[in-house]
Amino acid sequence: MLQQLQVYGDKASMHLLEVIERDELTHVSSGLRWFKYICAAANPPMDPIPTFHRIVRANFRGSLLPPFNTAARTSCGFTEEWYLPLAVKKEKPAPAVAAAAAAEAAASSAEAAPEAKE
Repeated sequence: MLQQLQVYGDKASMHLLEVIERDELTHVSSGLRWFKYICAAANPPMDPIPTFHRIVRANFRGSLLPPFNTAARTSCGFTEEWYLPLAVKKEKPAPAVAAAAAAEAAASSAEAAPEAKE
């Protein structure tokens, strides 16, 4: 998003997003540190990543939606193993399914097209 703002020359919005990003990275880093501490201090200790996955799946609906700023997340210790298993996986439809969908779309647009007058 910062790149898009740069293209449009919106320096004020770029600055605001940079401040927000720095602030969020601090929050994520602190939250991750505390989460790991709590997991280690539990009796018995809990493995933080599967515990995180279990909590997210139990309390949030849907999946995480990419794209992710992997470099920023990794810089504060929130590596892909924490969030990719919770992300939506976009699978390509099988060729037969895609062909059937395309044929159906073509048929419905042909039906909706106005008749040509001679």
